[in-house]
Amino acid sequence: FLLAIYIVNYIKYHDFILEGNGLQIFLYLTGLWLLTSEWTGKFRERFKKNIYYLISPFFKAAALMALTMALLVFAFGLFHYSRFYIFGTILLFISLEIPFYILFSMYRSGRKEDRDIESREEVLDIFRQEKLEPARKKITEVNEPVQTRLKDIYLRDNPELLHFIEKNIDTQNIDAGAAKVLNTHTFYNIRILENRSLDLFINLHRVNDFRRINEYFLEVHKKIINSGYFIGCKSTVDSHREHIFNKYPDYIARIICLFNFVFHRVFPKIPFLQKIYFVLSRGKNRVLSRAEILGRLHFCGFKVFALENVGDHVYFIAQKLKTPSLDLNPSYGPLITLKRVGYQGQIIYIKKLRTMHPYSEYLQDYVFEKNSLAENGKFKDDFRVTEWGKIFRKLWIDELPQLINFVRGDVGLIGVRALSEHYFSLYPRDLQELRVQFKPGLIPPYYADMPRSFDEIIESERRYLLNKKSHPFRTDLVYFFKVWNNILFKKARSQ
Repeated sequence: FLLAIYIVNYIKYHDFILEGNGLQIFLYLTGLWLLTSEWTGKFRERFKKNIYYLISPFFKAAALMALTMALLVFAFGLFHYSRFYIFGTILLFISLEIPFYILFSMYRSGRKEDRDIESREEVLDIFRQEKLEPARKKITEVNEPVQTRLKDIYLRDNPELLHFIEKNIDTQNIDAGAAKVLNTHTFYNIRILENRSLDLFINLHRVNDFRRINEYFLEVHKKIINSGYFIGCKSTVDSHREHIFNKYPDYIARIICLFNFVFHRVFPKIPFLQKIYFVLSRGKNRVLSRAEILGRLHFCGFKVFALENVGDHVYFIAQKLKTPSLDLNPSYGPLITLKRVGYQGQIIYIKKLRTMHPYSEYLQDYVFEKNSLAENGKFKDDFRVTEWGKIFRKLWIDELPQLINFVRGDVGLIGVRALSEHYFSLYPRDLQELRVQFKPGLIPPYYADMPRSFDEIIESERRYLLNKKSHPFRTDLVYFFKVWNNILFKKARSQ
């Protein structure tokens, strides 16, 4: 960069000393060089096997430098600055930078070939959430089945809940000494229990009153043996709304519901407002969606296999089948980051605006098992999508943050959609191998062919990728015009 500056300065002023306008331009360009290098992530070693993907961030960074300088010149009336000095420096800089970086990356890759795992991030990258081995059954016989105590003591006044439990769990084969039934939102009452000592843990107090829900679930996870059962409940969103309408006149209830929605569902998801919310509410009476509770349970190592409305509450039966997730940043706020399979099978992190309830990304297996796929290849009856999320998806508003990924080089302009690991695993092996040979794109071939089923989506992507393998630029150009024709004139929309 300095070399390009000094060469252009010498050509323009026949001197290597930077002064006057030349010094000011140097300072502007230096700042832009630092910013665009960070924005595009051009010095991150990612695409060494594909020369086009390797150098494209450098072109993006140079284009951003040129565009920003042009805007600065017009915005601040800097027309006395030499355009040759500005744009000549940027052009010479990229001409020097790309060949130098290619040589440097070849040298660096040679030195790192035998590099061992050394950082926490690399450990987390390969250490996924693992399945647990089923616990060994006790050799001794069941002295007193917990079924008797549930029927005569704990759930005597709640026969509907008892029926739900007995329908899904063989309580006759669980000893009463290995079961615990509580009605508490106090962590101390759970912490004092012995670790890995219970076959069955039931808490009749609703999850809505826990300040730290994940901490609660993880504490229960420690107390249960592998394959043990956890039964809990939450109040439904509808019951919360009904309570307000039963208590106040209709017009007042509607206003209260609006403020209630903002306070209990928006405030907890905004970092700064979240602190205010928990100071005022102390975490009690939170409004929680079904998707968020199920997602948190799966995140904490449980698998929910039964769910039922009992009175004003939704009860769940979950089983401890995995270790808790190692993901330290589950999505919660309005701007989310999702793990996706990218070029060469690397995990990339796609930016999107939230259209689903929090923790929904941990429910892909659950939704697939329960509902399978619809004809269009999406999950059928996906309860994770919010009402406003459906609108965002139709208008592609949720996709706008992916421009950050485009600038950073994670995705290209045209390409197949970036998929989650679970959705990627549903694809045929040959298409998986074909997919990872190219970067995902902002504009998928889906909108060019408009396939109607999952099988048609597979064939559409295979056709596009095989064409791209033979004629990359021509294929993307043809698909670009096909897609915009369908969007503008045939009203193709996301679902």
